[in-house]
Amino acid sequence: MKKSLSLIILNLLVSVPLFSQWVYLDSVGNNIRALSSSLNYLYACTSLDGIFYSVDSGFSWHASNNGITNMNVRTIAGKDSLLFAGTETGLFKSLDLGMTWIHAYGIPSSDIREVRFRGDSILIGSFGSGIYISVDDGFSFSLVNNGLSDHYINCLFVHGSRIFAGTDQGGGIFASDDNGATWVQKNNGVPVNPWAPSKYDMILCFANNGSTLFASTWDCGILISEDNGESWGQIQVGNNTVWNYINSITCYNGGLLAGCYGTGIYKSIDNGMTWVEINEGLPDWSVQSIHIYGNYLYAGTTNAHVFRRPLSEIITSIQENGNIEETNVYPDPVTGISKILFPDYQQEQYSLAIYSINGNLIKGNEHPSGNFFTISKSDFNKGCYFFSLKKNRIRVSSGKFIVN
Repeated sequence: MKKSLSLIILNLLVSVPLFSQWVYLDSVGNNIRALSSSLNYLYACTSLDGIFYSVDSGFSWHASNNGITNMNVRTIAGKDSLLFAGTETGLFKSLDLGMTWIHAYGIPSSDIREVRFRGDSILIGSFGSGIYISVDDGFSFSLVNNGLSDHYINCLFVHGSRIFAGTDQGGGIFASDDNGATWVQKNNGVPVNPWAPSKYDMILCFANNGSTLFASTWDCGILISEDNGESWGQIQVGNNTVWNYINSITCYNGGLLAGCYGTGIYKSIDNGMTWVEINEGLPDWSVQSIHIYGNYLYAGTTNAHVFRRPLSEIITSIQENGNIEETNVYPDPVTGISKILFPDYQQEQYSLAIYSINGNLIKGNEHPSGNFFTISKSDFNKGCYFFSLKKNRIRVSSGKFIVN
């Protein structure tokens, strides 16, 4: 009895945080490649032990491999009770939230890296065979590789009416505006692979914050686009000049979250201009996947650990400190002279910094005239710019504007 009481106390000390931090939930299989959810189920894909599910927000996990013939599961996605799981040797389908699985016919035994739902269509990204689409809930699939020169697909993403594909073997980013029938490269600004300069860097995943689109890379940080993928800028995560292995990114309440292998999890509230480490209570920084489910951000690691943290602790508003202040750019786009307007007239307390889409500082420590800053088109090249407004050295607002 004394031993049991000691174990209970130890478990309470481990699982209940004394301050805002990550909470360790459980160890699941081996190497959690992806986290996903459908209805009231949370799923974890592992590289050796298949699929696990939780119905109690991650506190306990159960194997979900009845019918799965390959335990190296790359991805899982669901729409209500319909699930698809991509493995190293093919695609599997479940009609009962993962209780049983059958092999999805119509796709060869290839390495499936991505499953993405788009309305009534199901898009499948394979590693070597390209992209498949189904319009009948996965009963049949068609190959849709017209214009797709790189058939090694790491990720797919739907942004408005456009579908994006991130590739692995140097093709960079492709986009389709006709539900996958044709694909066009969209690599304006996409960096080359540092180890193979004749190829583009590997694209690992996509996310969007409203109209702003992000893509993570293997070697070159995160890419950002303000024109639906027609052009890209490069931003780094953290304060170092090079941050590699950003395996997973997602957006929530205006914030951008990044899971990095070896350096943990970071957040940005200004579209990647600045980053804050959020690793308090996170002992395992080998983050492979992050996923928002309910009121929590979940993290899965290479060492098979699952952690979670309340979203209310991570992203509370658009600014880190102080009170949020409304700012407006008028007119926007900037065609001559525009103003960044803010409501407070205590001008000596304010300063403004303007960044390029690549995150480079263009103007810093600007001070206002009254309750506005002046922007002159002659000071900028054409493009998208971000600004950060500080009051008494505390950021209180941020935004963007276009220069035509």
